[in-house]
Amino acid sequence: MGQVTVRARGGDLFFFPAIKPGYEISGAAFFMQPHSRGRVRLTSPDPRAPLAIEHGFLCDERDVQPLVGGVELVRAVVAREPASRYAARELRPGADVDAETHVRASARGFFHPTGPCAIGSVVDRRGRLLGVDGIVVADASIIPRTPRANTNLTVVAVAERVAELLS
Repeated sequence: MGQVTVRARGGDLFFFPAIKPGYEISGAAFFMQPHSRGRVRLTSPDPRAPLAIEHGFLCDERDVQPLVGGVELVRAVVAREPASRYAARELRPGADVDAETHVRASARGFFHPTGPCAIGSVVDRRGRLLGVDGIVVADASIIPRTPRANTNLTVVAVAERVAELLS
């Protein structure tokens, strides 16, 4: 499976093409640095209780047009050679659904949320929780801005740096 980040008007889009069993080709576009913000809240003092997670997808209108452009770009790529020789028809959302309608109905995240404990607002630059002694955070939650690519390596770098600062 290949992946590519493309600079687009309004921000970077991450394209995620895949070939699925049964000769199905799939493609998606994700806006890597959205303006929309979600929220994570505790639901109970019990640490085992599930969190209340509000993703906030498309709550900022500036996120709509880059995603619409991404859907249109995926369609344009599939319409050209060499991809067009393998494409029979668009299954989802379907060729009769315009890109903006599709984006507004099905927008979701890339499942790499960052920032609920962002450096400078919840933790200091060393990962120490502000106002609470003895708690250090070293994961994606302290990254103040979503990276333009998969967060895995960024999280590893954050964890290594915080570990260095603890020594």
